[in-house]
Parts: sequence; structure tokens; C-alpha cells
Amino acid sequence: MKIPKNVLWIIILLITITGCGSDSGKKMGTYDLFTDYGLKKEDIATIRILSSNLSNEWTGNPSTDSKKTMAIDLNTNARLSVNAYDMTGKAYENIKVNWTSNDKNVVNVNNSTGEITGMSPGETIITATLTLPDGSVISDTITVVVMAPPNMERMWVNAGVNLPTPMWDHASTIWNGYLYVAGGNSSCDGNHQNCGFTKNVYYAPIHADGSLGAFSSATPMPRYLRGHSLLTYNNYMYIIGGIEQPQYKDPPFPDPLKFQTILNEKVYYTSINPDGSIGSWKETTPISLPELPIELQNKAGLFAHSAVAHNGYIYIMGGWNVELKKNVATVLTGPIMSDGTIMKWIHNPNSDLPYDLSKHASVVTTINGESYLYVIGGNSGSIGGTQVFHREIYYAKIAPDGILEEWKPSSNNLIKPLIDHASVIAGRYLFVLGGRNGDDTSGYTFYPDIKHYFINDNGELGPPSSYSPLPNALFHHSVAADNNTSNIYVTGGAVGDTSTEENRKNSVFYLSKTAP
Repeated sequence: MKIPKNVLWIIILLITITGCGSDSGKKMGTYDLFTDYGLKKEDIATIRILSSNLSNEWTGNPSTDSKKTMAIDLNTNARLSVNAYDMTGKAYENIKVNWTSNDKNVVNVNNSTGEITGMSPGETIITATLTLPDGSVISDTITVVVMAPPNMERMWVNAGVNLPTPMWDHASTIWNGYLYVAGGNSSCDGNHQNCGFTKNVYYAPIHADGSLGAFSSATPMPRYLRGHSLLTYNNYMYIIGGIEQPQYKDPPFPDPLKFQTILNEKVYYTSINPDGSIGSWKETTPISLPELPIELQNKAGLFAHSAVAHNGYIYIMGGWNVELKKNVATVLTGPIMSDGTIMKWIHNPNSDLPYDLSKHASVVTTINGESYLYVIGGNSGSIGGTQVFHREIYYAKIAPDGILEEWKPSSNNLIKPLIDHASVIAGRYLFVLGGRNGDDTSGYTFYPDIKHYFINDNGELGPPSSYSPLPNALFHHSVAADNNTSNIYVTGGAVGDTSTEENRKNSVFYLSKTAP
């Protein structure tokens, strides 16, 4: 068959999967993604998934890039195909394509049929090449992730109590046998009070079997916040950043059409009592951004950033700044003094993230005496610009003096780009829980999936493996693990459009055994 030069695009089409676990009840669907073979920005190529296989996960985002990713289990087969279309949208039949794999030890592909086999855990790129009659060549690629064997033995169970109110975009932490939940958005109570942002802090004792006792109210936060960070270290609790909801009890009230988002640049801390209660909140050194001049440092607040506390330091990574109207790549390091205060925020340009980032997740751990910091997923961009959603995982070694060494890309990344997900360390494993693949303006799908990665001695991550999924597909939830790694807790979150009250959750689920 002669193929004219006006071929508009080609797409890779997954037509079947064989192997274990092929009957999951997952429905067929269509997924849109952007390719660059003659397409304009407003054009969209479509990938159709024609398999119900549980491990079939295929992603792409038309508004960001042409990256496509799918995942299969070890020793599972799949067949890929290519469709070519002319300018009128007519599909050409009997297309001859040559298939190649960048790493046959990970994924082997039949060069004529497109059948792939997961040979070993890892990821590689499969390329489909089509040669036109005039000798020109067009091609398309897909990243195929081969997952390690799944772990479905341990299931999530209800913690025995719910949050006092549905909460999302909140934060949680664990200290000395208590689970703490603070801030976020909440639903109105029966008297139509406490609507919107909340400053409430709740805590519950953790029982020996992992279940929780009743939640009690702790000293409220000084501000109504969401998208903030909540940390505990050395019997102190910290609140960093977030969007602030100002309170106007008396006039003059602001014009809602001219109202601008207010971000919190303050850092608050308080002591934690042995009975789980907390003291009064105090201010310590506020956030400072090197991108802003001195006179604007009072507008250095961050939202959708990440923060961790480890070995005497707090690390703040990325986030959105209103004054700059963009995400930042800045990493700030704050030495924690013996009285709980932050001496100052140190900025080392060599420690900054590889790109600007928000709505990501971060975790920190120590392996054989060496400490590593991880940044997972998120999105980059600015107001009016293109939003890029990431599946990359980066990690940096922490030197004994607290300085971050060079950020390195992990050889094993997320299966799909994610924002508003959650991550936690349990034992030698990094867990990624839930999230969504786009924001409210781009359209999105949200997930119940959990992937976990073994952490090697050098900090590098092993290939992902599926873990028992969350009871609900969640985003804007929060996750925390206790110090002995025996319990992981997921609180609140949303299961859909957060303007719909039924989509906001007050549930608390946990895993009661040590991670595998």
C-alpha cells in the first residue's frame, strides 16, 4: 500500500495483553495524548486501550508533552500496533512497522509484530518506525515499565474512628504515639460554621494494633491554612507556608473581584506534651526567597511546596509563590536550635531542584548511616504558561553538615505523572499513594493506586511494584508513618470535584504491619 506524504500522525495502539492477572474487570477506555508528527498544539492523537488487564497503565497529557508510558507486570506480554492517518482522518491499513527496544533485558519486542514481554523489572523505551515511500522516516516511542511482583497480602482497614470533619489539602504527622491532623479545607458543620479553610488541629492516640483512639482538639493554628506543611522533630511541631484564608469580621470587606491569594510566609512552632497535647504557637524565622528583593520578603509565602525534618534540619522544596506568579525550584535549609527555633533559612543554589515544582511530594530516610532526600512527581509552570506534569523522581544525598549533594534522577520513576499525591517511607520502601494526573483547568483522572520502591544502599530506587490499593481513589489526602515503620495512615482527601460536598472525605485508613 502506498502511503502519501500527507500522513498526519501515527499512534501506538495497545491491542491485547496476555499473561497472569488478565481479568480485573477494568473497563476499556480512551486516553488522549500529544504527538509531534505534523500535529499542531490543538490537535490530539488518541490511544485506545483495548485490554482489561489490571497492570495496564497508559498515560499521556495533550497539554504538556508527547511522553507516553505504560506498565506491565513481570513475565506479562502485550502487543503494540501503529495506526497511520491522512489529512482527512482516514486510517491506512496493513502498515508495516519496525519495532525496537532500547533494552531487551527489560522489555523484549518482536520487531515485526510489536509483541512485548516484560523480561526483568525496570523501564525502557520502545520505538515504532515507519518508512515512507520517499525514504523519509517517522517514528513514535513509548516508555514501558516492567513492575516487580505485586504485594496484595496486606489490605487497608478503617482506623476505627473518622476525622471530626471532612478535610482535604490538610497535613498530618506522627509523634510519640499520636497522629496529628491540621488545617486544610473542611466541610461546614451542622450550624454552618467552620466552613472553608480551617485552623483546627486534631490528635488521636495510636493503639498497639494500629487502630486509633478518639480525636481530640489541640491548640488551633494561628492562621486558617491549606496547602501547608506540618512537621514534628525533637518534641516540637512546625507549620510552614500554605494559602491563607483571611478573616474579616468587621468592614471594610475586600472586593471579591479584586481579591488576591494570600500566602503564608510565617513559620510557626510549638512544643508537644507527653499526653499528645501541644502548647501555644510561636513564630520563628519566616520563609525567605532569594528570587524576591528584601522589601518583598514579606510576600515570600509558599503553597503546594514540600518540607521534611531530618537530623537537625528542616528542608523546604519548591512551591508556588504569588508575587513571582510561578513555581520555584528553590530549596531552603533551616538549622533547628535546641529550643525549637529556626536559626535562619540557608539557600545554596547548588541544592536547588532541577526545575521549578509544586504539588509534589518529598520524603527523607537514612540507609546504612547515609541520608537521602526524595522529590516525587509534581508540576512545573507559571500563570499563563504551559503546565508540565512530572513522573520523575529525584534524590539527593544529605552530607553530615546538612548540605544537599547533587540531585540525581532515579532510574525508576512514577508510572504516570502525578500531582496532589502523597508519599511516605516505611522500612526500606518508598510508597507513593493516590494522586491525580492534571489540575482543575486541564482535566484530570485520580487514582487509588499505590506503588512502592525498594531503596538500595546507594539511595537509588528499585523498580516499582503495585501494593494493595487505597479503598478510594484519592487526591489532596495526607499520609503519615510512625517511627517504628509499623503503621501507615491515610487521612481525608477528595474523591472528585471538591466543590461537591460528598466528594470530601473524613475517613482514616491504615496498614498495621511493617512494610515488606
